[in-house]
Amino acid sequence: MKVKNINTTEILKTLVSIPSWVDGKTNEIKVGNWIVDFLKENSKLKVTKQNIGNGRFNILAQNSNKIDVLVTGHMDTVQPNSGWTRNPIKPEVVGNKLYGLGTTDMKSGIAIMLYLTTLAKLKNNAGFLFYCDEEYDFLGMKSFIKYCKVRPCNIKPKLIISLDGEGLQIENSCRGLIELKIKAQGKAGHAANPKSGINAITESFKVINNLKKWLKTFRSKELGNSTLNIAYINGGGDQGNIIAEKCEYIVEIRVANENLDATKVKDFIIKESENLSLKIDEVKVRHDLGNWITKKEDLKEIIKISDNKNVKSAKKSGYIDIQMLWQEFNKIPTFSFGAGEKGMSHRADEYVQISNINKAQKFFEKLLTNKILSVVK
Repeated sequence: MKVKNINTTEILKTLVSIPSWVDGKTNEIKVGNWIVDFLKENSKLKVTKQNIGNGRFNILAQNSNKIDVLVTGHMDTVQPNSGWTRNPIKPEVVGNKLYGLGTTDMKSGIAIMLYLTTLAKLKNNAGFLFYCDEEYDFLGMKSFIKYCKVRPCNIKPKLIISLDGEGLQIENSCRGLIELKIKAQGKAGHAANPKSGINAITESFKVINNLKKWLKTFRSKELGNSTLNIAYINGGGDQGNIIAEKCEYIVEIRVANENLDATKVKDFIIKESENLSLKIDEVKVRHDLGNWITKKEDLKEIIKISDNKNVKSAKKSGYIDIQMLWQEFNKIPTFSFGAGEKGMSHRADEYVQISNINKAQKFFEKLLTNKILSVVK
C-alpha cells in the first residue's frame, strides 16, 4: 500500500487493529506481512524476511549492505486481559490519548520505526529489525542472533537502539532474567504425626525464603538488588490427612549482578533442599539472561539532544532483550527510548499520548539524520 502522506498516528491505528499476541490461533504473521508491504511500497530499503519457524518471521530492512546503526522493535503484544472496557484491537482516540492493545508496548515504537524508514535523508548504513516473540520466549531475538552467526553478513553495529521504552526517557541498562521450574520430592505420612513424613510444600517455602535472602548478596550500584518472584507453586493432593510429598514451583529472578547465573541458582536450590531432606527430581531452566549496562558517558552526545537529560534507572524495570544484542556485539553503546506511557504496559485500556509519539518521532528523526552518530564510540 502506497501512502502519500505518512502519518505515524495513522500507522499506529492500523497496527493496533491487527492482533499480534501469541496463542494457538494468533501470532505476528499478519502484522508482519503488513509491515513488509509498507516497507516495500514506501521506503527504498532492502527488506529481508527471516524465518523463525511455523510461518513466523523477523523483518530486517536496511539501506546498505553494511549496518552501523541497528534500530529495533518487537511486533508482538501480550494477550488482552479481562479488564478491558474498550475493544483492545479497535483503536480509539480520546483527546490526546490513543487507546488500544500495544499502543505503549510497543506498537507506537513500531509505527515510529516505519516512519523513519521513509526518510529521504536517513543516515547511511542504517538497519531496522522488526522481530517476534519478545513478550514470550524471545524466539525472535534468539533467531536473529543465530542468523548473524551462520550467515556471512555485515551486521556489525556500532550503536543499538530500541524503541521499547516509556516516558520519553533514555534507558541505558536492564536487569537480567533467570527462570527455573523446580520439582521437589518429600515423603508422605499421616498428617496427625508431622514427623512421619517430609512436607514438600512447607520445606520448599523454607528453601524459597533462604533463596530470597541469598539473592540480596547479588546487587550492584547501577541496578540495585536482585529480586525474586514465585510465579507458580503447586503441591500435595486433594486429601487433608496426608503430608504433601510433592511440590512444583517456578522461581523468576531479576538479576542485578553479572556474577549471578542460572547454574548458581540451581546449585543453591538443590543444596538447600537436600539440607531439608527434600529430593529435587527436576530443574528446568527456561531463561538464563544477563544484565546490560551502557555507561552514560558513551551516550552523552545522544543524551544532549533528548528533552529529558535524566537517564532512567533500571532498578525496578523489566528485562529488555536488546541485552542479547549488546552481549553479542561486544557490549557496544546500546539504549532504549520510547513514547510509551509510564505504567501502561500490559494493562487494561492501554494508551499512549499522541503528543509523546510526535516528540519521540522528532528525537529519532534528528538522531538518524544527524552526524551525531559518527561520534559515538
